[in-house]
Amino acid sequence: MQEGMCKNCGSIVYVNPKQENCHCLFCDCVFPAQEALEIAKNPQDYEFLNEEQPEYTGESINPQHKKVNANLDQLIERREKKVKATARPKPKYAIEKKEIPDVNLSKKQIFTIVGIIVAIVAIFLVITLPQTVARDQHRANITDKFKKALSDEKYKDSIDYEHGFAISHMKNTHVDLIVEAGLTKEDARDIFALYCKARADVHNINLDNTNKAYSDVSIRIAMPGKGGYLIQDKNLADMDNLELIEVLP
Repeated sequence: MQEGMCKNCGSIVYVNPKQENCHCLFCDCVFPAQEALEIAKNPQDYEFLNEEQPEYTGESINPQHKKVNANLDQLIERREKKVKATARPKPKYAIEKKEIPDVNLSKKQIFTIVGIIVAIVAIFLVITLPQTVARDQHRANITDKFKKALSDEKYKDSIDYEHGFAISHMKNTHVDLIVEAGLTKEDARDIFALYCKARADVHNINLDNTNKAYSDVSIRIAMPGKGGYLIQDKNLADMDNLELIEVLP
């Protein structure tokens, strides 16, 4: 067998020089065997057109094709035998059913458990309810004092206390304020100081105690379409430095 080249696609073709024709497995081209051998000598001088060929359905021309196919069949057969020999049956899993233990409680035990739960809830309410009530009362008083403090300010009419004013946290240390007017940093500082004073009056905090009166308080002022300001973790002395006031987009 000698190595030649397909005149149509340029693929390698093994031909028998004694046979008249050869067959390319890649493009189905059937052509003279001697031509395949001549092309293989100087393939750079030959133009491969890669034209579509009619499907070849005749008897195999090249004996090596049968040999290659036979080798492939043997390889596949050996592979299948190896897979069958090494294959292991899949383990079968069974979900173990566990019976939920039947807890037989006496009426006395049930009443005891219910009583403990009720006691825990009652203790929680006793601790938190007065704090919540006191917080809400303080919040209402702070709001009244804050409104009065802003009554003489130029932007008092632009504040919607029903929809644009909210005090939060258990100790009323944060306030959100929406103002229609365009405020300056000086205005924001003054609003912060007025709120801190109103809160200190209600909570009986000495203004000289700057940590409780000012540093614990934060305020966010929003001006729709104009940005806003955020003041937090500051004391009254810090407010003299307007650069410490954060400008919101």
